[in-house]
Amino acid sequence: MTLSHPVSGPSNSPKTKRGQRKLDGQGNEKWTSRFASFGGYLSGAHSCILELDNGGYLVNYRREAFPGLDDIPPILIWLDSLGNVTQQYDFPNNFIYTIGDLIKTADGRIVGVGQVDLLDYDLGFGGWVFAFTQSGELLWQRYIVDQHFLPEKLGWFSGVVELDDGRLAMTGTIDTPADVDIWLVVLDSEGCLEPGCMGEFQGYVSGIDSPVDNDTPISIFPNPTSGSFITLKGADFMNGNAEQFTINIYDVVGRLVRSQPAREQIDVAGLSCGNYFLGIQAGNGINRLVGRFVKL
Repeated sequence: MTLSHPVSGPSNSPKTKRGQRKLDGQGNEKWTSRFASFGGYLSGAHSCILELDNGGYLVNYRREAFPGLDDIPPILIWLDSLGNVTQQYDFPNNFIYTIGDLIKTADGRIVGVGQVDLLDYDLGFGGWVFAFTQSGELLWQRYIVDQHFLPEKLGWFSGVVELDDGRLAMTGTIDTPADVDIWLVVLDSEGCLEPGCMGEFQGYVSGIDSPVDNDTPISIFPNPTSGSFITLKGADFMNGNAEQFTINIYDVVGRLVRSQPAREQIDVAGLSCGNYFLGIQAGNGINRLVGRFVKL
């Protein structure tokens, strides 16, 4: 058994150091490894440890802060079988990340999940999933965003398992304006909602508890379009209540690119050529995904 926890440093140390303690089957200590500062003190919050195929270990911590910066990026530390540090990986400080779980897949990859702060993109807090080789090469990372509530949504992946077919199932929670919901997301083995994804952002809109009648068919015309406007057909639910709704347009990675008052004619002038999703948002923040359209 190997434990990750604070380990007392020298008596003149202002803070405890982080480290690992290896125990035998009877709970007797075999060795203890104390970490150096790694350029700053490490926080043990949400720390995970994973045994590797070579007999070593992978452990994650989070820096308390880099000098002059508010971001708190996590750090992965590789240890040999005796607890000696062999290498490390610092996640960049362009986002605020937290790791919630680490697993080893059947093909030997390391997969981790957690939370990422995407407020600068008006995407709230999203789920984060990444994959490494056991030798320390970052293979990919994805940011999973449910656009049901934006930007107030607070999403978090706290656990991950590999399914029998190689897909990855993440569980966590989403704080919404009304409640805290359980969040369950299944991705393929490459962390994609849709096969073949290339980017880091993976967005979708859930349809739970929508005040917009989901049985009412709504179509987008013309689609594709090269003009400045598209028309919603079947949006009769807004008659007399359009001021209670907002039209949101998202790009293919889930980023909100335009928001406008609800009406049958939707302004798409100035949008770059490509695929877009259109959603109708009610006054309480709940979205309904209407469909996809193509701007030529």
